[in-house]
Amino acid sequence: MNRNPSRVAQAIGVGIFLMGLVSCAPSFNWREVRVEGDELTYLLPCKPGMVQKDVDWGAGAQALTLQGCEVQGVQFTLAWLTLPPKSDPQVIERLWQRASWASLNGSKQALSESALSPTQEAPGVKIAATLGSAAYFEGKGESGLQVHWAWFTKGDKLYQAGVYHAPQESTKAAQNGGLSQAQKDALETYFESFH
Repeated sequence: MNRNPSRVAQAIGVGIFLMGLVSCAPSFNWREVRVEGDELTYLLPCKPGMVQKDVDWGAGAQALTLQGCEVQGVQFTLAWLTLPPKSDPQVIERLWQRASWASLNGSKQALSESALSPTQEAPGVKIAATLGSAAYFEGKGESGLQVHWAWFTKGDKLYQAGVYHAPQESTKAAQNGGLSQAQKDALETYFESFH
């Protein structure tokens, strides 16, 4: 096999140049995402995928839509459903919260009443003021998965915004709730972007 050394060196040089470009590319590539027309917009740091499924948390089957993406080991999601006519949004929101908690913990473990609190100023996270009084939860599942959830209504829809990440090993990340500073900034950007 006879290879031209200058072509091999050139190919290696191009490879190194391309790897350099990739390493300099921003990890969080923020973009505005619209939910079903102009009803709700928010920012995601990566291109979203979408799935739909039927759920029944005790108030009858409902169609749930989920958008989301993952970057730097952090998943950003937005799920929503259309509220049935004459339904109580708070009842459905509470059922959703309990189902999310059970899913996080792989059980029907009870969710304490104090775990979810309507707040504009969640610990370390600002929630967009345009959402009114949102219920916010920050915690850890049995597997160590860290979660940040906010539920809110807009129009005839109930939403759950979520951020999921595995805890990091470093002491500095542990001081920030298991997030690097870039990930913490991304979390705040995400929750403040809804309008």
